[in-house]
Amino acid sequence: MEMTGGGVCLVSRIQRPALDHLFGRWYNLVISQQTCRRYENWEKRTLGRYDDENRIRIRFTTHAGKVTRIEIVQYEAYLAGKWRPLVRYDTAHGYLHRDVMKPDGTQEKMKIPYTSSSEALTQAIDEIRRQWRFYRRVWEEEMK
Repeated sequence: MEMTGGGVCLVSRIQRPALDHLFGRWYNLVISQQTCRRYENWEKRTLGRYDDENRIRIRFTTHAGKVTRIEIVQYEAYLAGKWRPLVRYDTAHGYLHRDVMKPDGTQEKMKIPYTSSSEALTQAIDEIRRQWRFYRRVWEEEMK
C-alpha cells in the first residue's frame, strides 16, 4: 500500500487480485487515509474505461472482505461534448435498483432482486459490460 498526496492510499495489485475477476486489470482502487490505518471497512472506488468515450464508475464498501454496500455502478458515455451517465445501479432509495437515463432527463427505474451484495455488485458490473454498447446506441437514437 502506498500513500499519495492528499491523504489517499492506493492499494497495490498484490493486495487486490480477488477484484481482478470483477473489474479486469484496468482499474485503480482508491481508499481514504483513515481506512489505510484500519483494514476493517474499505470504501473502494474505481473508474475504468472501455475506450476514450465510454467508462464505468464503481464505488462500494467492504467489511472483513465482504461487500456490504453498493454505492454506485454507473456506465458513462461522452456525448455532445460532456460525460453523461446512461445507466446506474445504486441503493439510494434503500434497495438496489437500475436507472436508465434518457436524453430528455427522465429515468426508467427497475428494482433488482439479489441475495447478497457481492452477487449484486457482480451482476451490475457484468450487465454493464455486456450491454454498454446497446445503452449508448439507444441513447443516441433517442437524442435525434
